[in-house]
Amino acid sequence: MRHREAVAKIRYHLIKAGLTCSAIDRQYGLYAHQAQDAIFEPNEAGERAIAAALHMEPKELWPHRFDTKTGKRLTPQPRSNYRPRRTARQRQKAAAA
Repeated sequence: MRHREAVAKIRYHLIKAGLTCSAIDRQYGLYAHQAQDAIFEPNEAGERAIAAALHMEPKELWPHRFDTKTGKRLTPQPRSNYRPRRTARQRQKAAAA
C-alpha cells in the first residue's frame, strides 16, 4: 500500500468512527498534534493511540512501517516514511507570496 493510500485509509477510519486527532491526543495523554503527525510520519506513541482508538493494530494501518516477515516495527524507519521537508528557498518563496 502506498503512503497516500494509507493516509486516506486512516482518515476514512477516523471519520467513520467520529474521532479527531485532537480527541485522541487528549484521551491518550499525547502532546498536541502528536496523533496528527503520526498519520504522516513515524511516531510510535501516536500510532499506538490511533490504532487503539480504532480498535486495530498499528501494522494494519501502517504496513509500510513494519517488517513483513517478522511483523516488528522497523527501526530505524526508512527515509520514504517521512514527509519531504521544504527547502529554505521554498519557505522563502511561500513567505513572500
